Amino acid sequence: MSSRLLQPASEISTHFRCDNCGLLLNKVSWMQCKICKAFDLCDDCAKTEYGELPPETRINHQKLHSNAPVNNDCMKLILVEEAEIGGNQARLKRRQKEYEHILEENKIQNDYEMSVVMDKLKQTALESSSSSSTPSQDNQVNSIIVRYYLKATQRNIRVLSLDGGG
Repeated sequence: MSSRLLQPASEISTHFRCDNCGLLLNKVSWMQCKICKAFDLCDDCAKTEYGELPPETRINHQKLHSNAPVNNDCMKLILVEEAEIGGNQARLKRRQKEYEHILEENKIQNDYEMSVVMDKLKQTALESSSSSSTPSQDNQVNSIIVRYYLKATQRNIRVLSLDGGG
């Protein structure tokens, strides 16, 4: 009972998501990596020992660190105000690294990576006069997007419609 009393109950609207389960972090505090400031965990995922998180989650977090070891000691409770100040710049760097990784792999693996590519394309369009991309890089990005969509159309996906439309 007393542990429930110490948990933050206020909910606010943030743009932060848990990097393990994807849950929107609408609390005033959550766990964040104090080294990279770009890895967040919701209350439920933070209860799990770091080594017991899914391998993909740990690998993605490790990519944000150059050589620093990643473990439970890296995580700290953070308030939303602090996350807003320190986290935005770290997130921009993270998205840039993710974009470079996608180009390096020459493959989009999921919808999150597609959102990274689309954000980069929007940013490039806004900065069209000072664009840093080359025509060959643009062709590569277009090719990656087309392959991702072709792969998606080849899958047999069934969608349940709750409006009765089938």
